[in-house]
Amino acid sequence: MTLPYPAVNPVFLLNGAATPASPLHAAFVKSALAAGKPGSPGGVPLTRLYDPARAVANWNAACKNFVANPSPPGTPADLRDSCDEFPFAKTFEGGANSAVGHVPLRDNTNGG
Repeated sequence: MTLPYPAVNPVFLLNGAATPASPLHAAFVKSALAAGKPGSPGGVPLTRLYDPARAVANWNAACKNFVANPSPPGTPADLRDSCDEFPFAKTFEGGANSAVGHVPLRDNTNGG
């Protein structure tokens, strides 16, 4: 695949205080980057994956052993525990070797 601007290096800025807020997702990604996962400054850059089926396979590989923390009865769905993965499933670097964390669904969704 030829990208329209091959000389441009895209940058993804993550701000946990931005709107919509995703502080727990931002903290999780920061910890994964600090551990040296792809996408870390000076390391292997992330490469966007355009294949939806492969992105689903990456997410399934990353989160296959994830066990959500139980939520008290009546907890809204967007506050329940969810599997957050980094590198993101929609990157070539995502998948089985991703860091996995517990992040409320709202933060996870807001963070991307």
